[in-house]
Amino acid sequence: MPSSSERAVIDLEELGWRIERHGIASVPADELASVAVHAAEQGLAPVLAAVLTDPREPVPARERAFGRLALLLAHDRGTGFVLVA
Repeated sequence: MPSSSERAVIDLEELGWRIERHGIASVPADELASVAVHAAEQGLAPVLAAVLTDPREPVPARERAFGRLALLLAHDRGTGFVLVA
C-alpha cells in the first residue's frame, strides 16, 4: 500500500464541485474513502469521516461531513478552499 506521500493528492475543490453538481451518491465510494483516510492520517474528525463514507447516513449529513472535512484538510494543508452551498 502506498504511503500518503505517494498517493495522488485529493483535489478537494474538484470533488466538491462534482458533489455540488451531481450529488454525493454520484461519487465512487473509493474516492470518499480516500478523503476519510487522508483525514484520519491527519488526526481529523473521525466522526465526520464515518458519516461521509456511510451510505446509510442521510445525503445532507454526508454532504456536510464532506464540506467540513474538506475545510479541515485545506486548513491543515495551509491552502484555501471555498465551499459553495
